[in-house]
Amino acid sequence: MADNISIKDRARHAADIAKFKVDQTKRVMDVNNQINEAQGQVRSQKSKLAELTFNLYKSNELHEESLIAICENIDKLYSNILDLEAQRESIKNAQPPNIENYIYQDTNQIPENFSGLVCPVCQRPLRGRFCPVHGKEGVAKDRVDPETISVSNSGPLICPICSKPLKGQYCPQHGVKGVERNPDEPMDNSGTIQ
Repeated sequence: MADNISIKDRARHAADIAKFKVDQTKRVMDVNNQINEAQGQVRSQKSKLAELTFNLYKSNELHEESLIAICENIDKLYSNILDLEAQRESIKNAQPPNIENYIYQDTNQIPENFSGLVCPVCQRPLRGRFCPVHGKEGVAKDRVDPETISVSNSGPLICPICSKPLKGQYCPQHGVKGVERNPDEPMDNSGTIQ
């Protein structure tokens, strides 16, 4: 599926992933700073708690009510830290843009890296003038005759010069139109007719 992606789109995808990773790292660092700040506030509240408790103890005035407010603050800070840690994990688990988002799929719109022509046989958007599968010269998308569209050729084709089997109608090495292979003719291990 990733074969349909141009070099420009691959580069744009790589740049988007890099941008995503930088943003993700920044957001994780921001949450880490918030966690560190909250943990510092917990230490501060504990210090106040210890100091107040010790002072109340020294003056024989240690009462539960005087400690409850500080303990509630510490409890809220711990809850906030748990929320921030969950947020940090969510950021770390976020996925970068998927390469499939860069594959040309809209048949009504020709993307900028294509020539604006389509194959008159399969309607594939072309990067040049000729279809690599059918060897047909491209036409403007609105000039495709729906009656001429075919899905496959009549059978396996070979190059009349080198006798190698072809994936399309034209030999990529010699640029000549393929001819139908006689299924009774033996082939060697490389696929060439003997």
